[in-house]
Amino acid sequence: MYLLVKKKITKSGCMILDETKQIELALITPVGTTDTLEQLNIRDQIVDQKKQLDKIHKMEYGKLNLLTKEILDKEIKEVFDKYNITRYGLSPILPEFLYVNATIHNNEKLAIVFNYPMRYKEMQDAPSIGSATEILRAYKVVGEVVVEITKSLRSIGIFARGHHPLGDSQDYHHLLMPPMAYHAGLGEKGRTGLLIDHVLGPMVRIGVITVNSELKSSGPVIKGIEEFCKRCLYCVPHCPTKALSSTSFQEYLKKGAKFKFKINADRCIKYFETHNACGRCVVHCVLDKENKHEIGKRMDRIEKWYDKWIKSGEMKKLNAEYLNKV
Repeated sequence: MYLLVKKKITKSGCMILDETKQIELALITPVGTTDTLEQLNIRDQIVDQKKQLDKIHKMEYGKLNLLTKEILDKEIKEVFDKYNITRYGLSPILPEFLYVNATIHNNEKLAIVFNYPMRYKEMQDAPSIGSATEILRAYKVVGEVVVEITKSLRSIGIFARGHHPLGDSQDYHHLLMPPMAYHAGLGEKGRTGLLIDHVLGPMVRIGVITVNSELKSSGPVIKGIEEFCKRCLYCVPHCPTKALSSTSFQEYLKKGAKFKFKINADRCIKYFETHNACGRCVVHCVLDKENKHEIGKRMDRIEKWYDKWIKSGEMKKLNAEYLNKV
């Protein structure tokens, strides 16, 4: 989760992530996620994936090579095509993406980031046994892709390290994935604090493989989602714990300053733990639609609104004129 963490400043002045909430989340096994044989089987496969990554990371190298665009297009696209993954990009590895005790090697200079969609119909009754199973299934598929790509790259001498979306074999996450997906140009942060993919919407799981490469990162792509979420409050009443920010667009304009979405982490985690891993805020998002075409139509409208009123500065100008009159 994107904003369930605090930040600390190191002696060097770099911002890194406080791992307190991350550890709390990692230790949780939500009620309703170990109730069926299918769920237990998926969990066993995820544990095995983490063990595989441990072994892969211990592989010896002959000669170290840099990841090039040619290798990226050939080796990685082949795996992505196999799993029908179309949303991926490259992100820098910045200090503010790392947890306090993260172990990142000097050779980890760039991150391959991809988004994998959860199935729409299976998520619509969230939180439920069915939606919890779908969440686990998506984590498992992302884990499979991370394992395959990491193994493939290391076999040809590229320093690569796979980051399972559910942490390493000790259930520890070394980096925060949503902002990396943002810097890879895949989407933007929404009111929920989670990433909303520009093409797939909010129902995605993120995978990361860090590599040794001098390729340039993709860079953020701003289409207005974060600004639109300041205007849209649709998900807020659907949160059973009232953990989401209810700051309105009008309040935002009156303040005349930027504000970041914040959620009440304690409320969210407590409900998440006892109600099938929840997911209601993701399901009740205006960009949660059954197909890319429907998401695309709404995304186009958001981008046009953003370009006309926000990016142009027109909204700020009109607001300033209004405040001068009152």
